[in-house]
Amino acid sequence: MDFKMKKFAFAMIILLLLLNTGCSALTGPEKKPRTEKAKSSPAEQVQVDPEAAGRFKQIAQKVKGVDEATAVVINKDISVALKVSGFDRLRLKQIREEVHDKITATAVKDSQVHVTTDKKLFSEIQKLEQQIKVSAENKEFNKEMVRIKSKLSKINEDMQG
Repeated sequence: MDFKMKKFAFAMIILLLLLNTGCSALTGPEKKPRTEKAKSSPAEQVQVDPEAAGRFKQIAQKVKGVDEATAVVINKDISVALKVSGFDRLRLKQIREEVHDKITATAVKDSQVHVTTDKKLFSEIQKLEQQIKVSAENKEFNKEMVRIKSKLSKINEDMQG
């Protein structure tokens, strides 16, 4: 009888420990707030280079497997998004690396090259490319470019590269 009581007490302790850790797992780990980089001031100069973006876009489209490409160049950040379909999606990493290498070879020395094959990021970069074209005619060009630059910085963070 004494052995059964010890076994029961041991089982209860294990059960309580499991319940305690199980409940804490439901709440999940606390997420740390994202530290925002210093926001751009309106006086900050943003240089957009649509000609270079067009060149990089053409370079990317020449790579085998790339169906469509879009590119944005702001200051020294070159962001390129690729649309890849079919069996070529099996070699996404190879395609990204090839495009990255070709663009890096032709880009200005201190440029940061970001390449993605993510469909959502492709559409976001494509929207930014269109906004840049429309903003070129806008009177508050620099203010708009600062906003676009912050969006592009967020996209580049999402690319992790």
